Amino acid sequence: MYNPEQEKVWPVHTPPFDFFTVKGVVESLLSSLSIKADFCETNDDSLRPGYRAEVILNGSKIGVIGEVHPRVSATFDISEKVYMFELNVSALMPYALQSSEYNAIARFPSVIRDIALVLDSGVTHKQVVDIIGKFSLVNEITLFDVYSGKQVEAGKKSLAYRLIFQSAKHTLTDVEVDKVLQQILKKLEGALGATLRA
Repeated sequence: MYNPEQEKVWPVHTPPFDFFTVKGVVESLLSSLSIKADFCETNDDSLRPGYRAEVILNGSKIGVIGEVHPRVSATFDISEKVYMFELNVSALMPYALQSSEYNAIARFPSVIRDIALVLDSGVTHKQVVDIIGKFSLVNEITLFDVYSGKQVEAGKKSLAYRLIFQSAKHTLTDVEVDKVLQQILKKLEGALGATLRA
């Protein structure tokens, strides 16, 4: 995935591709097959550290996504950032052959909250998602930013998440959502030492 080529085709400004663009593409593809996969950090040295992940399904690796390491891009005389994903089609075929199930449209609206967490650099995205996902009103969790630099302490990183809350029984109030959000933050603080980024 290489954004300048898109701008040659469409005469409008488009935002640059990044790690989360690729992750979104893969998530959409898997979602179309009713697959819920995990994204875990990988040590693949062909990809840039901090912007690479394995795609895990039922405990097994089925793919990888990330930003191609500048060292690798340089061997092909590419100076722009390049992003890629690779999926094991054989592992996906059983899901593609299954008949789709009808999912009823949600009757009640969702509520969105964005949070930015400061965590030790060794804490993984999966650890965070595993905790947040245990709260029943959380319908969707999306990681949309990763930062490590001068604005956070040494040895720390910031992970920003969009949380979508929804109930199948009633319309959620802000009070309900905020109460659950505080419970989530308390759990993350106790288990992972997470704090909210100012």
